[in-house]
Amino acid sequence: GSGKSFLARYLLIPLLKEAGYGVLVLDWAGVDYAPYFKEVVPITDVKCDSDSVISYILDKTNNFGYKTESAIVSAALEDAIVEEWDKLLNRYKGDSGASNILAELERSIKDRIQGDREYSRLKDSEKLAISRVGRGFRKISPDDVKTLMGELEVSQIVPQPGNLLVVDMHGVEDARKLSFFMTLSKYILDEVSKGKNLNLALVIDEAPQYCPFEPKGLRYYATEKIKNMCALGRKHQLCMVLISQGIAGEIGINAAVRRNLNTWFIGQIHPIDLEEAGKRLSPYGIRPETLLYLDPGEFYFIGKMNPSPTPLLISFEIEEGA
Repeated sequence: GSGKSFLARYLLIPLLKEAGYGVLVLDWAGVDYAPYFKEVVPITDVKCDSDSVISYILDKTNNFGYKTESAIVSAALEDAIVEEWDKLLNRYKGDSGASNILAELERSIKDRIQGDREYSRLKDSEKLAISRVGRGFRKISPDDVKTLMGELEVSQIVPQPGNLLVVDMHGVEDARKLSFFMTLSKYILDEVSKGKNLNLALVIDEAPQYCPFEPKGLRYYATEKIKNMCALGRKHQLCMVLISQGIAGEIGINAAVRRNLNTWFIGQIHPIDLEEAGKRLSPYGIRPETLLYLDPGEFYFIGKMNPSPTPLLISFEIEEGA
């Protein structure tokens, strides 16, 4: 309600394009950016890499019922995905293909656990593992698999300098969105490790969905990726733009990620963010309580991009329906 998406659409994105960045927008709900731009790709069109598929399956099955990853199951799952996933995608297409992929994957994992032994000769732990694989795969539907069957390589959706692309992430569950992000962030960090200049701005809508204050599961790994991209990417022309309802705590961004951000636009805040806002504004004589009453379209501009030594209050009108 403070005008965050308007600020991004009409100020930050045009500014980044003009500065020579390719802008890639991750639209979590598919409502704040995808309807306003022509250059849109559905998340289901993008292929996940093997590591992300493994993470997705472990998340969907809740580690197949184990409190921590089972060495027996995770090793069999990893071998099956690494060796067979791409082959299965090439072999099975269309709506019926998802069911076949699911069945063959389950069979392959069980076969890898059992090996060439008779079932009766397996250890109890191995019999339990096979049983849990069966129960776990019942939690994965063909529709879930369909969302993983995209054909675009992640490298194909990274825009050239001056261009824009929005990834519409609506219509799939959180685990699929985070698995896609793991694939994308791995590609970006691989490029950084090669010393390449990316000239890329990554705009992450609903950032606490990726890097909350207490990340668990896939969000833990996503938080680590974002922290690394923020810390390492700036030397390689990677600009990270995180958009969030709050600053800290349950509605905000992970503290380790916040420490790696150098420019802030802070609009109307929730009362639980008073302390965090005060850390950034009180040294300049600005009472954080005033941020409780900012109008939509009003933001304090703080940090390295700000040409002023003190925070600037910027404002613009929010157009109806914009």
